Amino acid sequence: MNEKIKLQLRFDDKYLYYIKEHNCTEKFLWDSVIEIFAFKRDLFSVDLICIGFRVDTEGTFYEIDEEMSGYNDVVKFLEMPFDGINVDWFSEVAHPAFETNLLSLWGDKKIEKIWNKK
Repeated sequence: MNEKIKLQLRFDDKYLYYIKEHNCTEKFLWDSVIEIFAFKRDLFSVDLICIGFRVDTEGTFYEIDEEMSGYNDVVKFLEMPFDGINVDWFSEVAHPAFETNLLSLWGDKKIEKIWNKK
């Protein structure tokens, strides 16, 4: 049986870590984040709530989603280092179903322009 191995999220005051099979596969500095945004991915029969952390003006971002272990802990933690973050975002992103519902939560609100680049 070959099961898909899910990423785990870990964090401290400086970094968010992506952990797979007990190894850090990627990390980024909280201080590098210039925008935080939420959105949904349409997975045909369900939606997946995601949060992105944009780290440059070109649109490079790291993403977490509600299927990752530690997601809820990261979402709660964001209030501490990101003063003024929108904490009432969930219903705006969750509804209506099967739409992206991109919403900037904190920082330099430019991700929508970058997201729509082709």
